[in-house]
Amino acid sequence: MESAFSQLKDSTWTWRHAFSNRVHEKFGFHYRQIPEHTLWYVVDGALQIRFDDQESKWRSLKKGGLLWTGPMATLSAQLQKGEACYAYSFRFGLSGAFCMSQIMLLEEARWLRHDIAACMEQVLQDQLLHENQMPERFCMRLALIHDEMKAGTGAPYKAKTAHRFGARELMELLRVVRRYNYHCTSNELAEALHLSPDYFARVFTRSYGLSPRAWMVKVRIEEAAFELIHSHASISEIAYRYGYEDPNFFGRQFKQVMGVSPGNYRQNAS
Repeated sequence: MESAFSQLKDSTWTWRHAFSNRVHEKFGFHYRQIPEHTLWYVVDGALQIRFDDQESKWRSLKKGGLLWTGPMATLSAQLQKGEACYAYSFRFGLSGAFCMSQIMLLEEARWLRHDIAACMEQVLQDQLLHENQMPERFCMRLALIHDEMKAGTGAPYKAKTAHRFGARELMELLRVVRRYNYHCTSNELAEALHLSPDYFARVFTRSYGLSPRAWMVKVRIEEAAFELIHSHASISEIAYRYGYEDPNFFGRQFKQVMGVSPGNYRQNAS
């Protein structure tokens, strides 16, 4: 069976819409069948949701929760009185072989927030408006979100013996480093792909032009850089969030990767 990445890459966009804002108290709909794929990610607060019919119970999608509904899934959503919720949501239609469960729910998806926010940014800025095919980076992020939500229902991923790693291996490695909060070793990455450490290191360097350790630093810093632009947290808070106990060390590594200090990077982006 083809991977989610392959299926998404071969699919054609048919429609898209997105919003990123505070959901008002009067927000709500009941037993709506949305014809497109829909993703909801709760940034703050909580959203009350119910599936299928009146017999199912209301459940709370809280901060960090992620919901993906397939085409024509029946869903109700509302806020409890006096509550507020800030959420990302985007909808898209696909024509092609991509298939999934009608409803997938991940109660804790904060480690995916960077990928979700990056997808939102592309859609909100209309970067995909005139494209029939998904750009590979966007497609990879969406496939990573899909695979993580589906995780636990099948066998663990095992890399095929190959001379180079592809997008599927990269997605698995991103999943591992984020779960370890960027404090994993090359051996742990090799174990995640069920490969020997020596073979993994050789193929990794050949595939990406970096050692596994240098790549982990690069990923960590690039995601911290994204956070610097899209949040109001202090530089020290962001450093700690990405596993740096010493903000000065974070600043040195940031400058090595990005070419400027964290403060200058944030200032230049504003």
